[in-house]
Amino acid sequence: SLLSPIFDMPSSLLGSAMPASTSAAALQEALENAGRLIDRQLQEDRMYPDLSDLLMVSAPNNPTVSGMSDMDYPLQGPGLLSVPNLPEISSIRRVPLPPELVEQFGHMQCNCMMGVFPAISRAWLTIDSDIFMWNYEDGGDLAYFDGLNETILAVGLVKPKAEAGWFSQRCRKINHSKSALSFLVPSLLQFTFSEDDPIVQIAIDNSRNILYTRSEKGVIQVYDLGHDGQGMNRVASVSQNSIVSAAGNIARTIDRSVFKPIVQIAVIENSESLDCQLLAVTHAGVRLYFSTCPFRQPWTRPNTLTLVHIRLPPGFSASSTVEKPSKVHKALYSKGILLMAASENEDNDILWCVNHDTFPFQKPMMETQMTTRVDGHSWALSAIDEFKVDKIITPLNKDHIPITDSPVVVQQHMLPPKKFVLLSAQGSLMFHKLRPVDQLRHLLVSNVGGDGEEIERFFKLHQEDQACATCLILACSTAACDREVSAWATRAFFRYGGEAQMRFPATLPAPSNVGPILGSPVYSGSPVPSGSTYLNPSFLGTPSQGVHPPAMSTPVCAMGNPATQATSMSCMAGPEIVYSGKHNGICIYFSRIMGNIWDASLVVERVFKSGNREITAIESSVPSQLLESVLQELKGLQEFLDRNSQFTGGPLGNPK
Repeated sequence: SLLSPIFDMPSSLLGSAMPASTSAAALQEALENAGRLIDRQLQEDRMYPDLSDLLMVSAPNNPTVSGMSDMDYPLQGPGLLSVPNLPEISSIRRVPLPPELVEQFGHMQCNCMMGVFPAISRAWLTIDSDIFMWNYEDGGDLAYFDGLNETILAVGLVKPKAEAGWFSQRCRKINHSKSALSFLVPSLLQFTFSEDDPIVQIAIDNSRNILYTRSEKGVIQVYDLGHDGQGMNRVASVSQNSIVSAAGNIARTIDRSVFKPIVQIAVIENSESLDCQLLAVTHAGVRLYFSTCPFRQPWTRPNTLTLVHIRLPPGFSASSTVEKPSKVHKALYSKGILLMAASENEDNDILWCVNHDTFPFQKPMMETQMTTRVDGHSWALSAIDEFKVDKIITPLNKDHIPITDSPVVVQQHMLPPKKFVLLSAQGSLMFHKLRPVDQLRHLLVSNVGGDGEEIERFFKLHQEDQACATCLILACSTAACDREVSAWATRAFFRYGGEAQMRFPATLPAPSNVGPILGSPVYSGSPVPSGSTYLNPSFLGTPSQGVHPPAMSTPVCAMGNPATQATSMSCMAGPEIVYSGKHNGICIYFSRIMGNIWDASLVVERVFKSGNREITAIESSVPSQLLESVLQELKGLQEFLDRNSQFTGGPLGNPK
């Protein structure tokens, strides 16, 4: 069992002094304790807050505002914890436009648009009545169509419908913007009294079957497509003035000009939040979060559009040294990542990246930000390569799997970094949003080793246990290209992973979530380093029978998860072990490798008919590719433990 080398007790404690039967019993107990540790860690990983909890919104009628506190963007001010060379996005790969397209810009008369079809890896450009498509990855495979006589106003990618023949009805046109009684009003009166306010954006929530529109004058409308997605019922319409008025009442000290105009709306799917459904971004980078139904009722159909939270961009706190965003003209929101293109001048844009990947468990929401200059005007922003790990849901674990997706830090060992493309008149710019493990890799490579002030600050930023779990992804990698980085990550793991400590319940109050920047628990008791005469459990060790302290606890899961064990143990006599970041990091990494299948049924019964008989078959509930991936990662972890199990302290430097 892999649990054995992870949590087995030191051999010195089990040696010849213990009978074989006692040793076997102790080993069995160690394995059971290890299983409970994994259960607890898995539960903590699944207790991440909903977006509405991060925004501190309890109900639609209790709207909130954030972004004015130093802790909302903790890396933006002087004196706060920061890692100066910690990039949020990768280096940008630039691919110029095909030369034939550059020529076409000189012939443009009135209209030009650009966009991306990630599903087919193509970018498109319309110039008046002509449309061009090419591969944005390499600038090749240019194709065009010039058979239209009128200016192109919109472009979309449509899958062919099954069973659509030459003589069958292939499409139809219905005006959903007009009411059923509009035919009673003469068209002349409609023209005279109606305002010209064309729709400029449509966003569809496929997870809930809701359609949103944004008009040129900032009106947002909500259409319910029904449970089956076949309906079309307008349920709400909110004007820009109404939105600005509501925002002004929520954030009374903020100039109302930052709340308009709205430049982008984005869907928040139920995989990210059960309570917030829509996000709007203004020209000043302000985010407006909306709800379409009561909270905690995820299956209710939409019936309203209510502003529930205002998130101000970086630069609004009293001590901030960051310049506020302005002149935002393009924005993209994808699973907690906000990208904004803001005009710096006529020739350049500033690309903003704002996200909370570093602080997924922290309430209220804390975010990091980064800016980079982009040559030319940004015409389009799009997310590409949207990978998702399917959840293994079986009768055994169906009540324990959250509807929303786990944070990036929990899935980063099996999901690649998110990829984005930006289109400008100069070409396509491709980059990745870096995960914490990518940021750590960057620090290791730039420092050419596993130590240095920036790496130490990375461990403080993420807390020792979470940083150790991230470090293990690199340290356990078996890829040939990672050999050097793996060695550096191993060094960092031992140097900055901390040591186990002894604490005494007499001076151990319940942990309070008011610690340093990440809200880690603060204990008033004086810790006794693991090198004391009481006990020296290594990062791999679990105390043997006979030397168990009356209470053991695992410290808080990084980024604010509650320490559930220490509180109930504090009244008991005798010392308590607080495990090292190295020990907890191994627990966390192991639980995340196994998390998708740990408490699931590996096989399920399927009933199918064969003629008049019903046959019950046993099928695997886990795809073979996932099993292969899990086994490969477990093998890497086991090899890491085998290589380093002789170290009870810091073999590559004193981590104390």
